[in-house]
Amino acid sequence: MLASSESTSSATVGQNHCHPIMQRLCLFTLVLAASACASSPEKAKRAPGPSATRVAMPGNSGEGEERDTESAEPVEAAAGSQDPAVALAEARGAWDHAEASKNNWELWKSAYSSLANAAVLHKGEPREAEILRSALAAWHKVRLSDPNARPAVTAESRRRDSRALAMLARLSEVLATDDAEQIRISYQVAQLHYRGGNLDKAIPLFVHIIENAPEREESGFAAMLLLDALGQQGKKEDAEQHVKKMLGNTALLDKRDELRETLLQIRHRAQMERARALVEAGEYKACGPAFMEIYARDKKLGFVQGAEVLHNAGICFERSTQTAKAMKIWRQLAREFPQSPLAKVASERAATLSK
Repeated sequence: MLASSESTSSATVGQNHCHPIMQRLCLFTLVLAASACASSPEKAKRAPGPSATRVAMPGNSGEGEERDTESAEPVEAAAGSQDPAVALAEARGAWDHAEASKNNWELWKSAYSSLANAAVLHKGEPREAEILRSALAAWHKVRLSDPNARPAVTAESRRRDSRALAMLARLSEVLATDDAEQIRISYQVAQLHYRGGNLDKAIPLFVHIIENAPEREESGFAAMLLLDALGQQGKKEDAEQHVKKMLGNTALLDKRDELRETLLQIRHRAQMERARALVEAGEYKACGPAFMEIYARDKKLGFVQGAEVLHNAGICFERSTQTAKAMKIWRQLAREFPQSPLAKVASERAATLSK
């Protein structure tokens, strides 16, 4: 809150009672990324490698354009038989062995390598898409069965992810451009770039998913990871613009109450920071209306400290010598928040100004 003591030479902004943006979003990142990975293997399992390194990405005009998705790490060379039929049989056997052994990390890595090899050898054949899906499912299994509680990004994992990127790009090429699976592929590509720290490649894909398929499950995950990625880059203004767009996207927010509240918190926090910046700059005529605008819009939100917002507005009006407005705010604070410790301060200020 702002200091109301007249002996204070400058206004002091009070503590923000909301959780910091990045603490909240980083927690979501861990949960959502794991959930997204878990959602794909079952779908892909019905299908038991890479050769392409390009995938459709949204351009500035909204039209799809081809962009490189190749990682800095080289794609690991395919291992196994070079006979297509034998390679496929090996891959199926490796999958069955891994599945029978539950979550054996080494066996899933072997299955993934065998399926990737089979996918390369069956390029252009009718069963290629089926094999690619199974290879990607095995890749998910590798990640989910990692014995480390917090797997480190190693050279080996980068090679696996590079191969997965290439397979996703190839699967995108094989499918029709309007195939519903394209959104899932785009999300997986974005997630891989995000995981590898290639945020400039991940962000436009997250935006594309949110804007073009807001009702899809992936969009909820994409929204949170988009905000986290922008936060990591320190792009506050870009994040605010995306928050504004997402709050206006009814399809995205349908049945996603937690996402809606997170977006509202981010918007509220950002505008409070701007209003406090006006205080620090001594712009008291501007900060009063700024705090009142925030209060009028957000006062019914459960996480908002309404008494604090009104207190800040009252100090701004008082210091800008708008006495009548200041008295009105002090009385409003005492009336609407009688249980707040600031109510007594407000009553005293109103009484002092009325003399």
